[in-house]
Amino acid sequence: GGGVNPLSQHTSADKSEWMNACSAGGSFEYPYGPDYQADICNGEDFGENAALPVTEPAGCIGGLPGVRNMSGNVYEGTHECDLGPPEADLCRRRCGSYFSEPTLLRCAMGSSRPRDHVDDYTGIRCCYD
Repeated sequence: GGGVNPLSQHTSADKSEWMNACSAGGSFEYPYGPDYQADICNGEDFGENAALPVTEPAGCIGGLPGVRNMSGNVYEGTHECDLGPPEADLCRRRCGSYFSEPTLLRCAMGSSRPRDHVDDYTGIRCCYD
């Protein structure tokens, strides 16, 4: 439905559109299935040690058909926030990056950073209905 989702509801596939898409409606731990597989998405075990183009790796598809890279590559900033002043407004970032260990690549995993946080391994996902 869009809009802000509170930080506290990030693991609910019913409340979080991102979690719903990543976990196939709450069915999977990882976007591609129930168990971690090092050779599918770009995490620390994949061996690239850098961000890849959005279309790579080709097998990193899951959650929903046609949705790519919901695990690894770069963290995804989401609109799951505890609203406050800009310097204290924390928002969820999801599913790890190219240097993340397996537990950080799960759909339900996420860390929070101030809304204005910038680094080389966090991005955003553009989508439409």
